[in-house]
Amino acid sequence: MVVPMKQRTLPKAGHHGGTRVGNGSDIAPGVDLRSRRGRRYKELMLAEAQRAGIANAISPAQLAILRSLAAVAILIEQAEQTIAMGTNAAPRDYLDLGRRQQRLRDELAATTPGGGVDPLAVWLSKQG
Repeated sequence: MVVPMKQRTLPKAGHHGGTRVGNGSDIAPGVDLRSRRGRRYKELMLAEAQRAGIANAISPAQLAILRSLAAVAILIEQAEQTIAMGTNAAPRDYLDLGRRQQRLRDELAATTPGGGVDPLAVWLSKQG
């Protein structure tokens, strides 16, 4: 049976495939973040945003800092893995990454209203 043209539905032009949020193109333009490392990158970004108390409203400046923080965290994880395996590790590079991570966290706190309240620090301060 032939269906008249009026009754056929055609897909709308343009949007085919995954969403921008699903593949991470809003986080890192041009990069598909569905891979194992990509998912880890997104997890680290979210963790840092939650730590800073800004997970619900992130400005472009904060997003840039979060991207850098996630990248540094992945490099730190790789350095720790190298150290744990007993292969040649560069302790100076590891320390430099830790310092960079702290500077980025300080920058993120400076862009956050209230100075970036760390929920863990608040909880610990209440514990006595």
